[in-house]
Amino acid sequence: MNDEYRTDFFYKEFLYVDYWETEDDNEEGKVIAKINIHNFDVLYEDETHKNNFRTQAIIKEAIEELKNN
Repeated sequence: MNDEYRTDFFYKEFLYVDYWETEDDNEEGKVIAKINIHNFDVLYEDETHKNNFRTQAIIKEAIEELKNN
């Protein structure tokens, strides 16, 4: 599987977790979660990623990076 996650977009008080199923440049990505940069609460836009091991690892890594900055 060639899926891709990105956590490099901030808007207001949220860091967005974006997801693409393929490497196709024409594929539209989707927001699967938002992380509050003040209290690190995670708001899921796509509940199917709530129990996904890889998604959780990406979110955990993003939160750790937020805490260290």
